[in-house]
Amino acid sequence: MHREVRVGDSMVIVGEGGGAGVMPLRPVAFHVLVKDADATFKRAIAAGARSLGEPADRSYGERSGFVADPFGNHWYISTPIGPESFTGAARTVTPVLHVQGAADYLGFLKQALGAVEDMRHDEGGRLRYARLRIGDAAVELGEGEPMPGSFLLYVPDPDARYEQAMAAGATSLMPPADQPYGRIGGVEDARGNQWFFSRP
Repeated sequence: MHREVRVGDSMVIVGEGGGAGVMPLRPVAFHVLVKDADATFKRAIAAGARSLGEPADRSYGERSGFVADPFGNHWYISTPIGPESFTGAARTVTPVLHVQGAADYLGFLKQALGAVEDMRHDEGGRLRYARLRIGDAAVELGEGEPMPGSFLLYVPDPDARYEQAMAAGATSLMPPADQPYGRIGGVEDARGNQWFFSRP
């Protein structure tokens, strides 16, 4: 039902989904930093992923290739190649939120989760990319076909963060309560992303 997998300096939580009595499948997108994007891309394809874009040098300072794994998650496999790379302060794996109306959603993340804008790129009057810090973690945000996901934040006070998100317009999934593994509560935002707040 639940596994935690370490990738470099990052932790990815994997949960069972899609069956009766469990959460629906919620594929998400990740930006993953590696030493050799080409080699990692080939490994992913050999493991059953399908290509969403062959590795190439990108204008934003990375060599990147893109894959979808057999479960629908997208992995943006990147190696920084220039000082203009957006990834200078990123961890090995960073969630990427694709939404419509990214600028408005950025405001929600600041209000609900205390997100701090670390970097942004506007183009044609629209927010194309932003990197946000939430505590000691980061998320990336951009315009795109929505991929609502589920995310767990470890916070000092789950109750306060839950109330903060509710005041910003989220809806309740579960009020904070003590569980055998810690105190946890959760909300869903207007874009369908689920945010769980936990204190182990």
